[in-house]
Amino acid sequence: MAAAAAGNRRLDAGAGIVAIVLFLVGFFLPGAPPKADDSAREVTKYLVDKRGDLLAAFFLITLAAVFFIWFAAAVARYLQASGDDSGLPRASFGGAVAGLTLVAGGGAVLQGGVFDAAKAGDLVLNRAIFDIGTDIIVAGGFGFGLFLLAASVSATRTGALPGWAIALGEFGALVTFVTLISPFVKSGFFANGGAFAVIAFLVGGLWILAVAILMFGGGSKAAPPAAAPPPAAG
Repeated sequence: MAAAAAGNRRLDAGAGIVAIVLFLVGFFLPGAPPKADDSAREVTKYLVDKRGDLLAAFFLITLAAVFFIWFAAAVARYLQASGDDSGLPRASFGGAVAGLTLVAGGGAVLQGGVFDAAKAGDLVLNRAIFDIGTDIIVAGGFGFGLFLLAASVSATRTGALPGWAIALGEFGALVTFVTLISPFVKSGFFANGGAFAVIAFLVGGLWILAVAILMFGGGSKAAPPAAAPPPAAG
């Protein structure tokens, strides 16, 4: 029984590691995206020149989503088994699903434009496709921020994760929520295509990787606590 539980825990952790690797490759494969203040002509050139990379990236990201849902469900189950019977574990899982849905939706918009329409050279259409797709992806930050925040607060209540992992998750939630201002910023560090979104993505990814490694190792803070023995009679 214990061996089977350890094997399942390692499969859950492996799903998180696979997910973050696929996300990293998928997001960085096409190279730096156009910035918010780039012209429609520059956006069109990016969509046409990077067609193959963008299509491959969409495939990798949607594949990553499968493993990430598996991992997020495992995290929620672990938090519940650690003694949190509140709605936080379920909120964490719901946030992960909502975030993935928006990222996949935004990616589908970009993929649809890149597949055939972009090469027609309609600058206004290509600019609209790019802006709509990226804004939907950015909106996924609501879900991913909730995933990180709810999991971290839940772990604070039960001690399910070490303090450094909780702090990292809360910081990841904060920077993820800050990225939601990017559709309203025309240029610079916080705009779409700026460096802040990359930082937020890497911080969130680091938390996922850290929790997956803790689960894989099965340390005292990475496996549900054993049930307490019943009180002795008399």
